[in-house]
Amino acid sequence: MLNKNVVVIFHAREEKDGDISKLRILIEGQSKDSVWQSMDLGGFLQIQGNKRVITFANTEQHFGKCCHGIPPSIALPQLDADSPNDFLTWLFSRVNENIKRDSEAHEKSKAEYEAVMAEINGIIGTIEDAKSAKKAGEKLKKIEHRKTSLTESQILFKKRLDELGLKYDREADDYVSKSEEKASTNAESA
Repeated sequence: MLNKNVVVIFHAREEKDGDISKLRILIEGQSKDSVWQSMDLGGFLQIQGNKRVITFANTEQHFGKCCHGIPPSIALPQLDADSPNDFLTWLFSRVNENIKRDSEAHEKSKAEYEAVMAEINGIIGTIEDAKSAKKAGEKLKKIEHRKTSLTESQILFKKRLDELGLKYDREADDYVSKSEEKASTNAESA
């Protein structure tokens, strides 16, 4: 909201789990989980060889938090007199660009999904009897679904059939009234 990025730096404490040393952020009291959960990114800065590396992925040694398209580990640039010290600026810029891209993709996907669902609802709305149920079923099979629209269309279709008391008869390859099916079953058994 304030167009600010917050960097929180913690020390780590070492815990032993058998032969494995694990690092955990050092926060006293019950606030540890609250602080960690609200973070978008969380990593451990380590020296690997002669490079400083932030590891955002979970490892056997420590927890991490990696999201918004950020790689699981990033080597920090080696600074000299001519190098800009802009790693955090770059990191937050990349996070914000990825969030914007993902948001735009989500909006496009959401609009496509809503258009498909409007089409599905229109088709379901035409079902009044067995004949229209068969036509609607054929139309629904031709739709290019988005997100959960296939499952939702199946649920809506079945709900409409139940409302009308219709059921699919495999032998007849058609929709029939549930009462007609019971009557024909009773007639066959008599």
